[in-house]
Amino acid sequence: MDFLNKKKTAVKFIFVFAVLTGLLWLAQIYHRKLFASSFTETPTTSRTFANCYDDLLTSYLYPLKPKNLIAGAIKGMNVYLVQKRIPYHVSTPRLYRNSQLDLELFNSAFQQTYDKVRRKIKRKPEDKLMTAALNGMFNVTGDPFTVYMTPREFKSLFEMMNGGDFGGIGIYIGIAKVGNQLIVIEPIRGTPAWKAGLKPGDSILDINGKSTKGITLVEAQHRIRGPIGSSVILTIRHRHSSKETQVKIERALIHVPSVSYKLLDGNIAYVRLFDFGSSTGSELRKALRRLEAKGAKAYILDLRDNGGGEVTAAIDVCSQFLPEGDSVVSVHARYGRIETYRTKGGIQPDFPMAVLVNEFTASASEITSGALQDYKRAVVIGTRTYGKGSVQNVIPLPNRGAAKITIAHYETPAGHDVNKIGITPNIVIPMQGHAFGGVKDIQLQKAVHLLEREIKDHYRPHILSRSQLKEVSWKTILFHRAS
Repeated sequence: MDFLNKKKTAVKFIFVFAVLTGLLWLAQIYHRKLFASSFTETPTTSRTFANCYDDLLTSYLYPLKPKNLIAGAIKGMNVYLVQKRIPYHVSTPRLYRNSQLDLELFNSAFQQTYDKVRRKIKRKPEDKLMTAALNGMFNVTGDPFTVYMTPREFKSLFEMMNGGDFGGIGIYIGIAKVGNQLIVIEPIRGTPAWKAGLKPGDSILDINGKSTKGITLVEAQHRIRGPIGSSVILTIRHRHSSKETQVKIERALIHVPSVSYKLLDGNIAYVRLFDFGSSTGSELRKALRRLEAKGAKAYILDLRDNGGGEVTAAIDVCSQFLPEGDSVVSVHARYGRIETYRTKGGIQPDFPMAVLVNEFTASASEITSGALQDYKRAVVIGTRTYGKGSVQNVIPLPNRGAAKITIAHYETPAGHDVNKIGITPNIVIPMQGHAFGGVKDIQLQKAVHLLEREIKDHYRPHILSRSQLKEVSWKTILFHRAS
C-alpha cells in the first residue's frame, strides 16, 4: 500500500509539473507574440548607441571619459521620464574606466528601464527612450553643435545640403538671437509662402496650433513641410507689429537652389549663396559664366543669413575668386593634427569684389569671407559674423539617423580663430530687418557705390608716352586696359 501511494504521489507530481511547464511555455509564446513588434529594432537600437558612444570617444575634438557619457545617457532617460510624468527612476550603475564594460552596464540598465516603462510610452517606446539616452550622452560635451540627429532630422539635413525637392511652402527660417524666436528669413519668390504675403523678419509663433517656443530649426522644418496639396496653419506676427494673424498655406513642390544671381545697374553682378551644399560649387560656376557673358565687371557675394554647410563647398567657392594653391582654411583636429585646404583654381577674373555678411553668417560662410578678406581679394561689408569656428563630421547610423560631432576648429589664412568672435567687416554697417536686395538694403547699396568707383579705377585708360605708343600695338593697349 505504501508503495502504491508513493507511486500515485509521484505520478501526480509529474503531471502537475508537466502542466505547469506547458503553461509556462504557452505564456512565453504569448509574451513573445504580444511584444514582438516592440523588440524588432533592439539590435539596431543597441548598435546605434554603441556607434555613437565609440564615435564620441574616438572622434570628438577633446577627449571624453566613458563613464561620463554613460552617466549622461542615464540622466537623459530620467529627464525624459520626468517630462512624461512616468514614475520611474533609472539608477546609475557602478561604472568603471573600461569603455566596453560600461557600455554593457548601460545596455542592461536600458533594457530594465524599457521593460518597466514600455507600456506607459505611446508609439515606438524603444525609439523614444533611446533618443532620450542619446541626447543625454551628447549633452555631456556641452557643445551645441555636437548632437544626435533622428532619422527625420538627418533626412531634412540631407535634403537641404543636396538640393532635394520636398513638399513645403518655400521659406528660409532662422532663430533670432534676441528672444530665440523662430522667424522668416526670406520667402522664395513664386512659392506659396511668397504668395501668402510672408515677409523677412516675420515671427512664427505657432505651427498648426503648437507653440514654437524653444523649437529647433530641424523640428520647425519638419512641422512646416508635408505632403504636396496639404495645408499648414502658421500664427504670424509681422515685423514692427503687435498683432497676431493666422495664415493657412497649401504646400507645394519646393526646389531650393543654392545660388541666386542677377546683374545690377553698372554691370555689377549680385550673387547670393543660401547654403554651402554639394551642388553650390557647380551652381556658382554656372552663374559666374552667365554673368560674365552679360558683361559683369564687378561682383557682390551675399553671404548674409547663410549658416554654412560643407567645408569642401567653401573651398569650391573660394577657388572661383583666388589663385590656385592659396590656403583657404587650416583645420586643427584632435591631438594637434593640422590639415590645410587650398584652392583648386577657378574661372573668375580679378574683378573688383565685395562680400556682404551679418550676424547669421556662420561656419563655411565665415571660412569664405575670412579667406577673401585675408587675401584682400574683397572688401567685407555688414556686421560682425556669428563666430562658429568649429568643424563637424556627420556620421550615418544604423537606425538611419546620424551623429553630428565636432572634430576640429579652424583658422583663416592669416591665422584668425573666429570661434565665438566672428569676422569683423572692413566696413561696418548695421541694418534693421532682412530686406535683402531691395532699395532699403543699405549694406548692398554701400557695396554698389564702392564697386562703381572701383570699376572706374579698374578700367581707367593708362596714359602712355609717345615713345611707348610706338612700341606697343593698339591690341596690347586694349588688353592692358581690361586686365
